[in-house]
Amino acid sequence: MKLNIKDTFTKQLPADPKLENTRRQVENACFSFVTPKQTAKPELLHVSPEMLDSLGLTDTDAKSDTFLKVITGNEVTQKQSLLLCAMVDINLVIGQVN
Repeated sequence: MKLNIKDTFTKQLPADPKLENTRRQVENACFSFVTPKQTAKPELLHVSPEMLDSLGLTDTDAKSDTFLKVITGNEVTQKQSLLLCAMVDINLVIGQVN
């Protein structure tokens, strides 16, 4: 599974210089690098076909264990992950089974 994501904003916009993952006011930055919290027993409820197409992924990719791990943050595909308010726009619904 190869994600079709162009992360040019990390090269063109200012990053938060503090690397700690705490609640705080972030000033003079457009994004923060963070390590996502692990999700126990994630379950995929829905994936937007349009978003899959935008990412260059197939329905088979969306049904894979790797997809679920990456999309929930349980597996990071790059050295650092990005916390962005825009991630809400990914059109994915993820639930947690207790």
